[in-house]
Amino acid sequence: MTINNEIKYQTLIETAPDAIFIADMESGRILETNERAQELLGYSESELTDRPIKTIHPEEKTEQYLGKFQEAVEQESIQFSKFEDGTQVYLVTKNGERIPVDICTTVVEGSTGPVLFGVARDISELKQYEQDIEQLAGELAVVNRIVRHDIRNDMAVILGWLEQLESEVDGTSQEIFERLFRKSQSVVELTDNVRDYVEMIEGDTDAHLESILISDIIETEVAAIEQGFDEVEIVVSDVPKEPVIANSMLASVFRNLFHNAIHHNDKSVPKITVTTENREDSFVIHVADNGPGIADDRKSEIFGKGQKGLESSGTGIGLYLIGELIEMFGGDVWMRDNDPEGTIFSVELQKPE
Repeated sequence: MTINNEIKYQTLIETAPDAIFIADMESGRILETNERAQELLGYSESELTDRPIKTIHPEEKTEQYLGKFQEAVEQESIQFSKFEDGTQVYLVTKNGERIPVDICTTVVEGSTGPVLFGVARDISELKQYEQDIEQLAGELAVVNRIVRHDIRNDMAVILGWLEQLESEVDGTSQEIFERLFRKSQSVVELTDNVRDYVEMIEGDTDAHLESILISDIIETEVAAIEQGFDEVEIVVSDVPKEPVIANSMLASVFRNLFHNAIHHNDKSVPKITVTTENREDSFVIHVADNGPGIADDRKSEIFGKGQKGLESSGTGIGLYLIGELIEMFGGDVWMRDNDPEGTIFSVELQKPE
């Protein structure tokens, strides 16, 4: 059985999931619509037929819509969801509701000559999603301010008080004091990680990748560790003074690796060794420690890969953040056992082309 073109055409029009409007190119009047267009706008077929197409758009933007109609006629094919000034394009229903749409138009040959064939896709759900994202971003900004200022400032005061008390603590109270001090430092570190995490998901960080000197980052973070911890030994060997592709948040990667090597270390003097492997298109920075190592059953999910957000089974937000940042930079990160003890974390970063 052969299906003629007329039947094919009508079938495609009527089963299309988007609203379809066919308009006269000279008068701008609607010649034909499909059921989805009638359903979306709340008009019957007869109410839409012969109606000026400008009347299904907001009145206050009539000139802009007519301009787009003329542009579509002249260029024969255009797609748009916003005007040049950034305002959204809408269809207006029979009861006055505005529906945000993405419109695609093309000039086609009709039975009596060329007509403008327009497809309007309802993007209400997409716009709602965008609004939800904007609201979430605003809420994250509030969280970021609280973490960066309120909590961190209070913890700085607490640490200051503890340092003043240190000389007065002895005997059985010394161990309690040290635990308190370490936990306070951990809270400060957590605020840094939350700040970095929020900043990572707040903006379009992919668009801001640039050439970063890896040596500057490592030197700064090593100096911070040596200043913040009395009992720690860090050996850095031959870090190249060459750039890698990253951004300022690369500092968070090495800050977390260094803190992880110290906080999870069972030695009286944690030791960290930093070495670099120079590959053709990348540098691999190895951060080795002399700690207790990581159990085999935790290694596969150590960076939270394959898990959802902070519900991962890794060692916390710090290592999860490392995995997310390195992926953003187009690099890789992995770990293996150190010999004879401890763990080696390896961070691969791409060289600029």
